[in-house]
Amino acid sequence: MTASQAFSFISVFYRFEVEKTGNDFTLTSNLKECIEKLSLHLTLSNKKWGIFITGNIGNGKTTLLKALSNGVSYLINNGYIDNKGNYNNIFKIINAKDVVRLFVEDKAEYQRIVKKENLLIDDVGEEPFEVLMYGVPYQPMLDLLKERYANHLFTIITSNLGADKIKERYKDMRLADRLKEMFTGITFKDKSFR
Repeated sequence: MTASQAFSFISVFYRFEVEKTGNDFTLTSNLKECIEKLSLHLTLSNKKWGIFITGNIGNGKTTLLKALSNGVSYLINNGYIDNKGNYNNIFKIINAKDVVRLFVEDKAEYQRIVKKENLLIDDVGEEPFEVLMYGVPYQPMLDLLKERYANHLFTIITSNLGADKIKERYKDMRLADRLKEMFTGITFKDKSFR
């Protein structure tokens, strides 16, 4: 698939996600730029193994994740991508709060998510930074990002926090530097569509 084909494909699924909510789809210049960057990253050989999608509340970040996830599922279900029965590769979306919840409630599932080949995490920065278990502090999201960095696992995250705020939130300068190496940045600049 070329970048141009990927752009058209993702745009169709993005439109579908918007219209599903009863809203009218408008391809703004910023949205076009964001879908183009995603399309290029997904179709060209790239040294980065992740995408960091940031922007204000309600301007399309989660919609882009849903469009990508549903589009890839469509391609697999209709035989355009040979997934060899390995459904672990499907682009499934998990909310950042659910990552922390899994760490507390189901360590095996948390570990499966950490090691998943492709992972889309929505609303990074909204989850509790730290959880205490038997008086011991843990930072599940920070640990997940470190593990995915170390193993070069493809990761897309969305956040209302920019790169500087992410660095402040997780208080880990080494991780902040590594995330620059890991992620292609995509910034949604439009105002809220809500």
